[in-house]
Amino acid sequence: MEHSFGPYINFVTSLETSPNISVVGYGFMKDCANLRSAVMPAVVLAGNHMFENCVSLTSVYAPVLMDAGSDAFANCAALTIADFPNLQQIWGQAFAGCTSMQQIRFSPALIIIEARAFQNCVSLGSITLPATLSQLGEGAFYGCTGLQTVVFAGGPPRVYGTAFDTACTIYYPASNPAWTEEVRLKIAPNAVWTALP
Repeated sequence: MEHSFGPYINFVTSLETSPNISVVGYGFMKDCANLRSAVMPAVVLAGNHMFENCVSLTSVYAPVLMDAGSDAFANCAALTIADFPNLQQIWGQAFAGCTSMQQIRFSPALIIIEARAFQNCVSLGSITLPATLSQLGEGAFYGCTGLQTVVFAGGPPRVYGTAFDTACTIYYPASNPAWTEEVRLKIAPNAVWTALP
């Protein structure tokens, strides 16, 4: 696979894409070990493995990004905050292994979180999932051992298996009858489920 910077990939420490670039391809900056920051002001769609294994990456600014492909930020061990205000789809293992990530600000338009998207994000302490979330993949938050609090703002998303494996506290709206015990246990069998008035 050819990187965007070819043999100079490991000399790149910062990146800012042109305002004319709205799409970046497969493995755009994959394995760029010294990249520390990225600014992508107009990128809407990004291919799989976009920043995978960029182990020094600490910050990304992508205000209009709508789609984080599979393994997009996998193993970006220095990334501390994920803040993508327009992100609607997060595919498999997109942020898996981001062991320093402490905070995720989900878009109010988020629709899909796929399988193992945030697996082993061990520093993550709390998350709020928006009411728009309609699909939550199996193992989406597996191994998030620091996760203490989860809030579902709306009804239960469609799930294909257990999404949480830790004993966190999960809050859900009591007014929504779709939150049956069966649904709750399927999503997170080890969690403490608490109804919000």
